Amino acid sequence: MQDWLNETDRFLTNNRRNVLDGKGHISREAAAKKAGAIYEEFRKKQKGEFAFALEFDSPAAEPYNLLLNLWNADQISAIYINGKPYKFKRPCPFVSVAGRNRVVLVYPVAKNRTPATQMVSVARGDNMFDHVKFLPVDNAR
Repeated sequence: MQDWLNETDRFLTNNRRNVLDGKGHISREAAAKKAGAIYEEFRKKQKGEFAFALEFDSPAAEPYNLLLNLWNADQISAIYINGKPYKFKRPCPFVSVAGRNRVVLVYPVAKNRTPATQMVSVARGDNMFDHVKFLPVDNAR
């Protein structure tokens, strides 16, 4: 068994990877959660769908009227805003929740192809040029 461990360490070192000393610092639950999220993304791609998530903080402490602007919207198969399905219509008004908001766009994907470029913005109120700032997305959520 030690031969296999040594061979694995050599393989990682030769490929410029770090060899883990000890048992690591990620809990079993956190590792299972991350693996589950990665598998779910893989499963969606196999199913022929690709999900794209955008997050932003609400511009107000209370619910706020916003407008979702989409280009190439005919390529979107589903939209979810804060976990709820959104029936697509133009324009795309919605009300934000206080705090962090999430918009998920789902595209059908042909085998071995990524979806076409999508431009998305969320505008405050009726002014389509006054946009909210998107934040880095925590895909583990």
